[in-house]
Amino acid sequence: MIQKNFKFYLATAAILIAAFLLWPKVTDNSRSDFVPVTGVDYRSGLELVFGTGWQDEQIEDVRKRLLDLVVPSEFRNLHLELTLALGRAEQAQKNENAADISEHISKINTLLSE
Repeated sequence: MIQKNFKFYLATAAILIAAFLLWPKVTDNSRSDFVPVTGVDYRSGLELVFGTGWQDEQIEDVRKRLLDLVVPSEFRNLHLELTLALGRAEQAQKNENAADISEHISKINTLLSE
């Protein structure tokens, strides 16, 4: 009886040790190179994205560059509104609706001037 219990405990201990050794290690996924973006940095990024003649470019390319920006918390709403307006302008461009395109572009220009 004692020998059966000993085998059971030995097998349980071996399984626990194997699980402990083979279980994936916890990794630290935090970014040590992260530097918070300031409002000035974000505005500079917007100037690069919406530089002179951005209306002549493909709206999809402008939207992709906008989505590549890191957004400080105080500019989240602006960023969202710009992204949505660009998406709507892109859809209007696909539908070849010039009136809607100019409406969304003027909304973007209004948002950028605020």
